[in-house]
Amino acid sequence: MSSIIEDVIARKIFNNRGEETIEVDVVTTAGFGRASAPAGKSRGKAEVIYYPTGGVEQAVKKLEELITPELAGLNADFQEEIDDTLHEIDGTTNFKNIGGNTAFAISLANAEAAANSHSLLLFQFLGGTSANTLPYPLGNCISGGQHARGKSPDIQEFLALPHGAETFFEAATANTQIHRKIAEALKKKDKTFAAGKSDEGAWIANITDEDAFETMAKACEVADGIIELETEWGKHGRTTTAYLVVDEETALIETGPSAAVPGLMEAMRLVKQDPATISYVVPTHIHLDHGGGAGFMSEKVPSAKVVVHQSGARHLLDTARLIASTRLSFGDNFHEEYGPILSLPAERLMVVQGGETIKLGQRVLSIIHTPGHAPHHIGIFDSKTRGLFCGEALGSRQPGKDIVAPSAAPPGFDLEHALESMERLKDLSPALLLYSHGGVTDHVDNLTRMIIEQTRAYGEIILTGLRAGQSKEEIAQRITQYHLGAEPSVLGQREAYRPVERGYRLTMDGYIHYFERNSMV
Repeated sequence: MSSIIEDVIARKIFNNRGEETIEVDVVTTAGFGRASAPAGKSRGKAEVIYYPTGGVEQAVKKLEELITPELAGLNADFQEEIDDTLHEIDGTTNFKNIGGNTAFAISLANAEAAANSHSLLLFQFLGGTSANTLPYPLGNCISGGQHARGKSPDIQEFLALPHGAETFFEAATANTQIHRKIAEALKKKDKTFAAGKSDEGAWIANITDEDAFETMAKACEVADGIIELETEWGKHGRTTTAYLVVDEETALIETGPSAAVPGLMEAMRLVKQDPATISYVVPTHIHLDHGGGAGFMSEKVPSAKVVVHQSGARHLLDTARLIASTRLSFGDNFHEEYGPILSLPAERLMVVQGGETIKLGQRVLSIIHTPGHAPHHIGIFDSKTRGLFCGEALGSRQPGKDIVAPSAAPPGFDLEHALESMERLKDLSPALLLYSHGGVTDHVDNLTRMIIEQTRAYGEIILTGLRAGQSKEEIAQRITQYHLGAEPSVLGQREAYRPVERGYRLTMDGYIHYFERNSMV
């Protein structure tokens, strides 16, 4: 086999600070990988031991005497087996025998060697030959800990993530702009600020952790007074996106399920927004992943009004039917992952029909009834930014990409109403679209055109297929072919549309239920 390890070689080198560290080569039958280990300036008390007693020279000696004989003959393709073997050889929880840096360098060199053995680049070996996306680059903005001097934050690095950027260049540009905005803010926050930087280029200022969080949050607003919150929850690492609209009063757009609420509240505190100051909680609709946590959030912030369309209000007052329909989609034990669906007292509800406004101060939120995805769906239009919180009325979007797809869940999906709502939102001429699934974009005209065309096309493909007696799998194949031909500049590679394909079945069920309800099949 081409990826059998034949030799592991180590040497001592210097890092960028002129300090000694270890470099490792892994040689396979048909490949080669090389990696060195970093050595940070500041070290946490829970970190592994960098090197065994005796330093880098002793680490090289132990690699030659203990590690190479154990790894020789193993298959570099099986990364987990290599890493487990290193743990077994060391025999401790903190790598004090062979050194954490030694283990890291070997592990990374092995991955490089495995990829090289198959004539692949590392990202292709790890992500598949069709991998074509880069991770978002993190921007190091404010430095603390041992990287700074004098009064400074305890946290070592405050990082900005340009979530939703459409290209790597756009992401890098956003990081640059945020870095500059933070410098301007620090000049006002710290009178002694002299534009000093750490080794990594982050600003050093005489501020507290709280000051740093507040400065970061303001600089990273997705629009004037709008903060995007994203939290991970559940054992499967699910995420929820919500938005804070901040003025004299504050509104929270979306809650996600109850399981997401504690994370959202913590995210608010990190950006210096007290959850207790929320005046309005506005889920775009009451489906589990958007407003399932409205009742739980209301318990945490009882002074806030929960804004809901009149056709959904009764399901928040008495959640029995909502829970029953949720069990049909997510199983009887959905609450174990998503948390409970709690009812609300009538006095905490603000029931709307569409056309109402919520004045937060200098900005006004307009409520637009947008049935289609669900009969109780609403959109929220912000007067200050001309931003539209569109929920799923304009489908769902892949973060960072001009890729959208219809979102049609049974039993409430209505194709005719969905198209009418899309046209209504298009006529608002929003400057920004703030998706509940997919982040923020200013590519408004292109995405609204695409989602209207796709929503119609899905209907035609699914209806034609049903009338012809095609199976769901056959209809799904036709939808895939439609996508690959509709927007070749964006969708030329099937891999780019994999997330959309995974949502076909639920979307098709929504369309099928609509056609059957209207006696069209």
